[in-house]
Amino acid sequence: MDEPIQGYWYVVGFFLFWGVSLTAFGLYALKTQRSFKRWLTTTGTITKSSVYNDSIGCRKNEEFYGVNVIYEYQTGSGMKIGKCRRLNEPSYSDETKAEQIAALYKPGSTVQVFYDPENTGHAYLDIEDKLGNYVPLLVLGLLFFAGAVQVFVTARG
Repeated sequence: MDEPIQGYWYVVGFFLFWGVSLTAFGLYALKTQRSFKRWLTTTGTITKSSVYNDSIGCRKNEEFYGVNVIYEYQTGSGMKIGKCRRLNEPSYSDETKAEQIAALYKPGSTVQVFYDPENTGHAYLDIEDKLGNYVPLLVLGLLFFAGAVQVFVTARG
């Protein structure tokens, strides 16, 4: 019988790590997205919107910009302040695009606010239900699991 390929556990570990990580994150995000179905809505008022530099590290010639939106909304437990526009807040490589998004949220304007009835301080302005955002994570996670099994089987001969 052939000897197993040396060091294959590192490769199996790599594939398992990413398989577990991607699958867990995909399932968590999917669960969070599904929980929005029970959230309540109310009307809120924008108090501030701005663009900020969201660049990370010292990457050459790469600037990213985020949009900061602050709003007030009323729930059964009182007035709340929200700071989250959506679950996965994007960064923009184009400052003009970020400014266009921020301009949609003029101070004093009213917006629909979605909030968690069990934690009324947890709110978003946009809870788009796009299953397609999370399916690729689950598929990649399963592919990494399959890769781990393939490496294991191949290395063990």
